[in-house]
Amino acid sequence: MKIAFGPMVGLPSTDWVGKDIADFLVKNHEIIYFDSFHANVETDVIFIIKLMPPLDWIIKLKKSNVKLIYIPVDHFYRPEILIRDKVKVACFDSIAVHNLRLGELLSPFASEVFEIDHYLKYSVEKTNHYKKEGFILWIGHIEYIPPLLQSISVKPFPHPIKLLVDLENIETKRIFLQKILAKNGLQFTLEKLDDDRYKLNGYILEQWSAVKQRNYLQLCKAAFDTKGDNFAHNLKPPTKAQKYIYNQIPFAIDEHAYAKSYFSERGLTIPSIEEHERWFSEEYFDEIKLFVESNILSQKLEYVANSYIDIVNKTTIKPIKNSIINLILKNIYYKVSYLLRRLFSQLQFGS
Repeated sequence: MKIAFGPMVGLPSTDWVGKDIADFLVKNHEIIYFDSFHANVETDVIFIIKLMPPLDWIIKLKKSNVKLIYIPVDHFYRPEILIRDKVKVACFDSIAVHNLRLGELLSPFASEVFEIDHYLKYSVEKTNHYKKEGFILWIGHIEYIPPLLQSISVKPFPHPIKLLVDLENIETKRIFLQKILAKNGLQFTLEKLDDDRYKLNGYILEQWSAVKQRNYLQLCKAAFDTKGDNFAHNLKPPTKAQKYIYNQIPFAIDEHAYAKSYFSERGLTIPSIEEHERWFSEEYFDEIKLFVESNILSQKLEYVANSYIDIVNKTTIKPIKNSIINLILKNIYYKVSYLLRRLFSQLQFGS
């Protein structure tokens, strides 16, 4: 059985979810890679990573009796996209999601939906004891800074905070930050300290790097994550929470975040950012240690890669229910509907 992965476009997300898995599976399976939907792919199974293929490509592969499994990494970032791509979603033999909230949204028109995990890509050696003092770590993109500032303004933290951000984009996002913060009643002051540091509203933002992240993961007392309570953010996978929890770092997150329910279903209750007493307690630290001991194998590359093979074995090839002309017409209808909705939304926003 040949298994193809693609399109391999070199993004961190496609490498993590696609290339890393494929590179592991090549030891025991015949694996091929493709870089674009223009490539001629001859295989038995295709894992389509992140990018949504054109309908004619899907139809061509369906005619070849190939199992098509789609992994939508951050693709459905607006509710309208669920409708725009409805026809394509229905043509896949199965879909593998990292967030079951997305799975519930896709299940009415998807053939089969499976849950998969990211493997623990960022693992560090930690001292195996509780820290009474130390700094609290936050790592995130610039788009998450507004909910970050809102969260930390609610209740003062009893420990210093270190913030790692993609500062290479901060100047281009200056107006975005100013508008969003003003909308939420927060001030905006931004000062460049040096090439690797900015000060925003009194908080120092440091340039993210893999080396600095590893160092801070080893040294921090605790960590937290923040997301806006909106459609795109609520469909994010629980990768940040997994990175901290499985490195035995006491972690907190917003109440609405998917990571709360993800870990709750597995037996660990993550405190909200305001629950300082639990978050910074030795009891919570010990809970995490026990949880990791019982569940760490599920985060190993081997375990997650083998879950891909389980999905292949559980997926059956589904015949296309409609004529090709019917599929094409429906797809055009949904695309035009999407464009009109986007146009109407922009006009409303502009007014």
